[in-house]
Parts: sequence; C-alpha cells; structure tokens
Amino acid sequence: MKNINIKSFGLVLATCFGLIGCAPTSNPTSEPTIDPTTVPTTDPTTSPTTEVTTEDPTTAPAPSIETGVIVDDMPADTYYSLGDRIYDFSIKDINNNYWDLLTAVNTKKVVVINFFASWCSPCHAEMPAMEEAYREYSDVVDIIAISTEASDTSMSLKQSFINRYNITFNMAIDGELEILRPFLPKGATTFYIPYTVIIDRYGMLVAIHNESLVNPVTWKSMFAKYSADDYLPQTFDK
Repeated sequence: MKNINIKSFGLVLATCFGLIGCAPTSNPTSEPTIDPTTVPTTDPTTSPTTEVTTEDPTTAPAPSIETGVIVDDMPADTYYSLGDRIYDFSIKDINNNYWDLLTAVNTKKVVVINFFASWCSPCHAEMPAMEEAYREYSDVVDIIAISTEASDTSMSLKQSFINRYNITFNMAIDGELEILRPFLPKGATTFYIPYTVIIDRYGMLVAIHNESLVNPVTWKSMFAKYSADDYLPQTFDK
C-alpha cells in the first residue's frame, strides 16, 4: 500500500431509587370482637378479578435507527465513523457523467467507494478481483473507483484500468481529496491506498478496508453479506 501526505483537519464528539420506610405498628391491648352476623360474605364466583399482563421482552420492538443518506450540506469539520450516515455528494466520472451517492443508495443495496491512483501497484492488483465480484453482483452493488492523484486524467485511467482490466464500474478523479477527506480519521496527516469504504442500503458507513483485496471471494462475501434480504441496519460502539 502507498502512503500519501495530506493536510489535517479537526472533528467534533442515575438512576435514583427512593426508600420508603414502613410505619411502626403496636399490639392492641385487647382483641376486637366480631359479630359473625355482620361480616359481609363474598361469592368467589362473582368476585372481580384483576388481569395482569406482562410484556414478552423477546417481542418488544427494536429501537429505531435513523437511516438514509443526508441531503443537507455537509459541515466542513465532518469526519465519519462506522455507523454514521453519509452526506450526499456528486462527482463527475471519467465519461463526463455525474455520479451521486443518493441515487446509488436508492437504487442498489451496497455502495462501494474505492480510492486509488494510477501509479499504485496494490491498487492495480485488486482491480481484477473487484471487477469479477462486481459483474456477479452488479444488480445490487454499485462501485465507483475514485483516483486521489491530481495528475490522473480520464484518458490515462481509461488506458491504465478500463482497457487493461475491462473495468465496467464507474471511475472518477478527486485530486483535491474533497470526497476522501471525511472518510479519513480526524487529524490524519497520511493515508494509504487502496482505501475502500462500504455504504449500506440505509446510507450508513459499515466498513473501511485500508488494504489491497486481491481475492474475488473476499469481495463476493462482502457483497453477499450487505445485500442479503435479511440484512438490518448495523450499530457500532461510538
């Protein structure tokens, strides 16, 4: 993996119980007398009963999680953590078409953003594996590979990747690192590529892979996990 220097940025992150005392009691000096003729009788068959119901904790609804891509403007000091909802963004691809996150999330079950550069040999190594997995899962997965090298051009990427590896997913260039920066740790001064982030169908960041994934089975396993019909929103410790 390759190391790249960038500028650093900053980021923002009793129960009480009362004790109730019991009043003191005293013994009576003489036992009270009761006239049996005046004691009311109760027919047990007609006595009102109080029905007590208990909630089965296994059927209690799960706490709701706010989901979906955020369409508001992203604050300048935003840095994502796993489980965060992602702000929408748009970028022009190498075919001069605009790709936006909101559309990708609304039309697919998994969105992969792969940051790379034309000179990065580990990036080259994983492209064929990513393409193989994508062809199998393209109906539910969207991939956009974004170059972080300002000197890369649409033509150079077509020659180095599209034509060389028969790439069918989108590619774009983010030479100013505007798209990448929020996905890096707060205060990071270096980063390594390839750098891959995965966003689920709920617009949430669910995985970061800062390594070259050269086995197509690895990609297929991830795609299968996040595109499964029984997949639910993920929660992460903050």
